[in-house]
Amino acid sequence: MNLYIFDCFGVICGEIAPIWFAEKCGQKGAELKDKYFKVADRGGMDIYQVIEKIADDLHFDRQSIVDDWQKLMVIDKNVLNLIAELKQVGRTALLSNAPEKLIPWVFKDIDIAKYFDKIYVSGECKIAKPDLEFYKMCIDGFDERFEHIYMVDDNVKNLQGLSALNITPILYSDEQTLRRDLGR
Repeated sequence: MNLYIFDCFGVICGEIAPIWFAEKCGQKGAELKDKYFKVADRGGMDIYQVIEKIADDLHFDRQSIVDDWQKLMVIDKNVLNLIAELKQVGRTALLSNAPEKLIPWVFKDIDIAKYFDKIYVSGECKIAKPDLEFYKMCIDGFDERFEHIYMVDDNVKNLQGLSALNITPILYSDEQTLRRDLGR
């Protein structure tokens, strides 16, 4: 049996914070995103506290941030369908760098648990990718041996060093390429 581990943002759902910060803050966007999310992704703030802090620090209206981010919360149904297929023949996990309360907000209209056997969110686990201990926590959570383990992520940094855990990294670009890479 195989284990298929998926990142959320940039794979299942479009990116949110990187796009918003780039649009609203220009060249300083990436630096500002990291300022807030390096803390939040490790459990220092939940998503609503992040939005409040961004609004206060950068003088944005809180509701306009929420509205902008909701527009960016685009779920790729084709990827979800692929994950459902994989769950029928193996185990599936979500392993996401995200503040607490963000995943339920993004998937408020979708029963995300029907796609994944396990869900690991960095803000809840207090550890984030690319720390190998986060991947190990996910694998160990299954308490079973796998023939192959795959990690699908759109960020190459999150795929480095995974061979130490016998994980095959797959750099995500689109659903059709992912199907090909997984032999589906």
